Amino acid sequence: EREAFYDCESLTSINIPNKVTSIGDRSLFYCTSLPAITIPRSVKTIGAWVLYECKSLKSITLEGTINQWSN
Repeated sequence: EREAFYDCESLTSINIPNKVTSIGDRSLFYCTSLPAITIPRSVKTIGAWVLYECKSLKSITLEGTINQWSN
């Protein structure tokens, strides 16, 4: 979903279920308190500007292979 958590400044964790196959454009845009994210093996595409302005982000874990990651 595009902009699913857009501008959720107080979001400190997220659990992406294994059934998710795509992360839409700007889904986590401006989630300034998010320190880490794990992207499950099921995710194959990631949209544009997904992690833009995630200033607290220190760790990104990819469990699988991303076929398309838009800029």
